[in-house]
Amino acid sequence: MNKITIGDVEILALTDGAGLKLKLDETFPTVRAAARWEAYYQRYPQVFADASTWYLHYGCYLVRTQDCTVLVDTGVGPGPYMGVVYGRLPDVLKEHEVDPEEVDVVFLTHAHADHVGWNFTAEGTPRFPKARYVLHQDEWDFFQQPMVKMSIASYVDQLLTPLKRLGVLDLLPDGRTLTPELTAIPTPGHSPGHMSLLIASKGQKGLIGGDAIIHPAQVSEPTWCSVFDMDNEPTIATRKRLLDMLEKEEIILAAGHFPSPGFGRIICEGGRRYWQALA
Repeated sequence: MNKITIGDVEILALTDGAGLKLKLDETFPTVRAAARWEAYYQRYPQVFADASTWYLHYGCYLVRTQDCTVLVDTGVGPGPYMGVVYGRLPDVLKEHEVDPEEVDVVFLTHAHADHVGWNFTAEGTPRFPKARYVLHQDEWDFFQQPMVKMSIASYVDQLLTPLKRLGVLDLLPDGRTLTPELTAIPTPGHSPGHMSLLIASKGQKGLIGGDAIIHPAQVSEPTWCSVFDMDNEPTIATRKRLLDMLEKEEIILAAGHFPSPGFGRIICEGGRRYWQALA
């Protein structure tokens, strides 16, 4: 099931790549006991290479309303990302008969390299030539700092900065309605200006969460932070707030690092929350 509908809105899951394997004890250093992963290894085998190793998926989403086509994130790029993952987003779009010129908005949840990788063609032109690219103002401000670019984000001047020079980048403040069905909501912590996209149509709701929740175990363990979370305290607060909202309002979650296609709901069993993939 790589396509779902939320009222009149269609969401198409696009798998850019997969295959990176990371040791859980190194990637989630706040999780003290390795044995605590065992239950999640049994429940979510597709996101593990083995009981102590995370197997990552990299997904993007194409959202179609009646009047607008929005691409959420642009994946890892041609690669090799982290020396392992080769992105396929342009080919996947072609397989689904999506022309890059159809995209009206490229919604960047945040500026980490695995979410902005296909912003440009090899010739240095915007890959989605008729689109406005959207990013949170706080995200731009943080990643434009010289020390940040020098230490953790050398890719920014290649994959992000030119968007502003070319006049195709819109920087959003906290919260913004993009269309009557689509709203950008601030979900900071994983990065300073991280955003998620809330879809609401005909009484139904979905959320494309970016990296606010990057592993299904975090649905049950919202305090578990990874080395990729830039500020743990707001990350945990954001995650708890989202999980409360997702469960209470029965919102479908689309999560790009979960097993592809990443569509699921928050369920409660024995007083604990879990992620359950849509059947």
